[in-house]
Amino acid sequence: TIWFDRSALELCARRISAESGDMRKAMEACREAARSVFSQCKTVVGIPIIAKTLSTLQNSNKMGECLKQLPLHQALIVCSLVLAHRKGIKDLTAQELTTGYVMTCRRSNMA
Repeated sequence: TIWFDRSALELCARRISAESGDMRKAMEACREAARSVFSQCKTVVGIPIIAKTLSTLQNSNKMGECLKQLPLHQALIVCSLVLAHRKGIKDLTAQELTTGYVMTCRRSNMA
């Protein structure tokens, strides 16, 4: 069982309400903090963990906003690069990028 420190919940509520007021974001932050605590074999979510989780989520949201501003095919190229990175491909050739781009387009029903 994972427990949340009252002050950690207050911090989460205050930060999310100041940013967007979206309860779903608060729930996502709490869920990620609980996962973090569980993976560390701890039982209490405190202020340091919720603060770190909120910072991580805020930074990941900024990346999502940047992607939303890109034209569609540029965003698909970025997604292809991320997929290659996740597969462990360090030095990506133009041919490998093109192959990944085509696969991403197909998955997105773009080709």
